[in-house]
Amino acid sequence: MPLPGSVLVVGADGLIGAALVRRLSRGGSRVLSTSRRAASHATFQVDLAAPGAWPALPKVDAAVLCAGNTSISACAENPAASAAVNVTGLSALADRLAAQADMVLLLSSNQVFDGGVPRRGRADGTCPVCQYGRQKAAAEAHVLGLRGGAVLRLTKVLTPDLALLTGWCADLAAGRPVTPFDNFPLAPVTLDFAVDTIVDILSRGQPGVYQASGADDLTYADLARALAGHVGADPGLVTPVQAVAAGLGFERLPRYSTLEMELEEARFGRAAPASDSVLEEVIRPIVLTGRAVAHG
Repeated sequence: MPLPGSVLVVGADGLIGAALVRRLSRGGSRVLSTSRRAASHATFQVDLAAPGAWPALPKVDAAVLCAGNTSISACAENPAASAAVNVTGLSALADRLAAQADMVLLLSSNQVFDGGVPRRGRADGTCPVCQYGRQKAAAEAHVLGLRGGAVLRLTKVLTPDLALLTGWCADLAAGRPVTPFDNFPLAPVTLDFAVDTIVDILSRGQPGVYQASGADDLTYADLARALAGHVGADPGLVTPVQAVAAGLGFERLPRYSTLEMELEEARFGRAAPASDSVLEEVIRPIVLTGRAVAHG
């Protein structure tokens, strides 16, 4: 399916937004972008917390809302300020864009669920156990009520330059212990997988709820052990600790983070990736960099 002729990417300085701009540009779309930073290379400056200062935005075929406060702990610590961005600001911008775009796609999170069961279905009612999840659930409901409104829920996106992982790699390669959580789940996907799913949705142009998830749940301790194996470090250097719900911004910790992807597999041929393949793709370049750091 062809890409939309023109796409507005809101939050083009973020991890997914920046990668999406590159991908759409390579695919031939005319890409416009926003950032809240005045010094950004984005086309427009749009601060979600200051709707009165927004510039006029052009008509486009599709808009993707990648911006927002994604820190679970920060949302818990300051719910009013984070909701002004994640709910009020995003909803107001979605309203404006829905009047001049065929599709408005909101990037959301598995945190709209409580993590009580694995492979949550898209039709399941939202049941968040953190402030961030409640904000995302509210933004979802608003966008899905708009003409052309769509939502993509994502699990944890891992990249080779994630600071947590590069730090662990350097420590393990140097013989220093790491202390990952062994009671907090992630169902990792790569950045390419996330961006390719967004492109699938934009190409089809059908509103609704979509999900992109790893096939199975890991803990952060599992992730650290896999990293240790690739570095060739002593596995005893991985010394797991228990996460505390309140310390991470949760009322209670989720047990699972996976989402079902039956629609995506049927419609796009895109199945949930196995964790082993995701970790292999992400860790390989981390290991090379980590060894250079550790022995440099």
